[in-house]
Amino acid sequence: RDGRVVGIARGGRLYTPDGPLGSGRSCVSSHHFLGDYHLCSAWSDGWLHAKLALRGTLFAVVTAIDHLQATHLTWGNALSLSSLEVLPTNHALRLMLSPFVHRTAAVNFNAAIMLLSSDALLPRAMALTPEGFRTLFAAGNASDALAFATVPDARRARGVDTLLLPFDEDGAEYYDILRRFARKYIAAEVRCDDPLVA
Repeated sequence: RDGRVVGIARGGRLYTPDGPLGSGRSCVSSHHFLGDYHLCSAWSDGWLHAKLALRGTLFAVVTAIDHLQATHLTWGNALSLSSLEVLPTNHALRLMLSPFVHRTAAVNFNAAIMLLSSDALLPRAMALTPEGFRTLFAAGNASDALAFATVPDARRARGVDTLLLPFDEDGAEYYDILRRFARKYIAAEVRCDDPLVA
């Protein structure tokens, strides 16, 4: 409401700012000649934990699904492979796409090694178990996140009309610039009878 989160549904419960906040686990340690003594309090679930889970989920979805899986591993690979394997070397569309897909395979190969393997950066940064990491990418595969959408369509699909994000403003303008560029380039450089474009 008015761009503010008023409730979070998690684990079959609805958490609100007016409900229980929850508490973290705290431990006190003392050292005695007979050994160390640790006394820890239990934690309680509440609004603070729901917000933490929501932020962690948003980080995982934006970083792993929207950026890495969709932009690099799906769309970048699709453009690169279709450009290199389908279009002849001197084809106008291949020449147009070349700056956008340059070194895509190398970037994605390095991402697989440095970000995606079990001991790499992304699983450690997200603090997910190996099963949780697999589940995250499986959820991305099963969702509409990998389907291409224009910036206005993506904003409508999000269903939040009270919050204007930088992606909504800058992304829409950038998308329009690229669309105009592609249309002008294709109109000027691609033959109408080209079977690869028709």
